[in-house]
Amino acid sequence: MKWFIALLMLGFVFFAGCEGDDLERKNAMGHYIADQPVKIDQEGSILYVSPVDNAGYTEWGELYQDANARASSNGQRNTRRIVDTLGAGDYAAYVCDTLSAYGFDDWYLPSREELDVIYQNKDEIGTLHDKFYWSSTEEDPQRAWGQYLDDGRQKNRLKYDLGRVRCVRRPEN
Repeated sequence: MKWFIALLMLGFVFFAGCEGDDLERKNAMGHYIADQPVKIDQEGSILYVSPVDNAGYTEWGELYQDANARASSNGQRNTRRIVDTLGAGDYAAYVCDTLSAYGFDDWYLPSREELDVIYQNKDEIGTLHDKFYWSSTEEDPQRAWGQYLDDGRQKNRLKYDLGRVRCVRRPEN
């Protein structure tokens, strides 16, 4: 009976240590485990990346709708501006804005710079496709920026073109 209690207590200590902020579990190969957000350092700031794509192929948004989402480093602000301009719908920023996953509901579409950080860490993430992903950074009323994750090339494309979506979030301060 004593061994059972000791085993039970050991299990409790182990599982208690796995709660909350333990979002950086890795498997034996050093890759992040795909059942929780991936923690990435972006010049001293933490960026959590969804471990799976949040949309296969979807549009950035409506052509000729200017959301004034031109920040290259602030995906949260861009996403807010896009959703405020376009409202509800089936487009990249709305997918992230309405995402509730892994205990969080403050997801957003990454900016150009945040998307590049994802590309720079793609080998550690291990669940990205070598395809075009949308960023929240708008070029003009017709085009928005994204990135090909096979070679890191960033390109602006027409907003009705199709791209993949990977949502991100920042921890609350």
